[in-house]
Amino acid sequence: MLHLHRVLNAVAGGVVAVLIIVIVVMSFQSPLVIVTDGFDKHYRQTERKADSITEKDVENFVREFMDQLFTWEKLSPEVILRQVSPLVTSGLLDRISLELSQKAEKDFKGKTLSQEIVGVSIKVTPKEVIASFDKVLKINGVSIVIPSQMSFNIIRGGSTRWNPMGLYVNGLIEHEGTRN
Repeated sequence: MLHLHRVLNAVAGGVVAVLIIVIVVMSFQSPLVIVTDGFDKHYRQTERKADSITEKDVENFVREFMDQLFTWEKLSPEVILRQVSPLVTSGLLDRISLELSQKAEKDFKGKTLSQEIVGVSIKVTPKEVIASFDKVLKINGVSIVIPSQMSFNIIRGGSTRWNPMGLYVNGLIEHEGTRN
């Protein structure tokens, strides 16, 4: 019986050793990425390397955030908050929630609203991110153009499925009626 256990332990140890070798070898191979668009699959052999975030990446992030926050067919604070929550810190999310609730319950109660942004111009420097744009607010079908400028405080955090770059908006300063 002791001899049988020794043989089984030796075989199990050999299998574990082979699996460890396979894992180590596979961890150094370049990953295979499969991209699907609903119809076709495209296979890409890629390489592992660290990627830094560029000014263009920050600009695209800010555009996406602004689109999620300022473009809507109906003022629904819950939907807007769900859209921007992966892109902002919890403190800023609370502040945005208060402002959206005030607009929905006090400022524009009983009115049909929709909004979009146009003419977006984003300036990214190492110290600041400033966006200039026009808000087109439709109140009961009447369009009002509001020139705006917004300054962003962006911080780096953990990557998530919904925020793969790990950039988060930590603070906003908005100036309505101003555009440079």
